Amino acid sequence: MWWNTEVGVLAYSESLAAELQALADLGKSPALSYRVGRTEAGKRYWQTEIDGESVRLMSEPGGFWRHLGAGISRLLPLDAWL
Repeated sequence: MWWNTEVGVLAYSESLAAELQALADLGKSPALSYRVGRTEAGKRYWQTEIDGESVRLMSEPGGFWRHLGAGISRLLPLDAWL
């Protein structure tokens, strides 16, 4: 997937749609997002851009608190809210 499928916007205004598209294009830029892939050995990696250079991260980006929050959210019954 190239874009988070949880994001959806319907705009009837052409000017608003153009602004939303520009924001989406900015958010999808390699400097602000990650492309997830697998090595030939099957190990997951996150491809991004840092200071104009392509970088492959071999561990999931984010710090302790972000990982903790994600882990806790998996335990909560949030499906009804999605």
